[in-house]
Amino acid sequence: MQSGFGALFRSIAQLADGGYIAVGNPALVKVDSSGNLRWNSTGYNAYSVSASQDGGFVVAGGLGDLLSPNQEIWVAKFAPESAFSPDGTSPPSPTAWVVVAVAVVSVVGIGLFVTLKKVSLR
Repeated sequence: MQSGFGALFRSIAQLADGGYIAVGNPALVKVDSSGNLRWNSTGYNAYSVSASQDGGFVVAGGLGDLLSPNQEIWVAKFAPESAFSPDGTSPPSPTAWVVVAVAVVSVVGIGLFVTLKKVSLR
């Protein structure tokens, strides 16, 4: 789904407050239950989002483009909106960030080979 933010959204999740989080490249966007923009944050290359039981959300994504030789695959946890923005209009920072793996991408002929190289925590 293309947006007016210049982002390509890949995943949308409804949160406990009735609003929605949309994630993609390069944005996280929060809208309220009426569709009004609450905040947006760029710089994330996100692929999937899920609401968490505490009212926050979890995002999975990666750093690096398809032909980049090394791509970090990460998962980030974000607290419920009230924990980072009393008025609900400021974009969040992750409360936890885990680098699941570094994918080493090799292009051979017309094939693309991906090898997972390491696991670490941040």
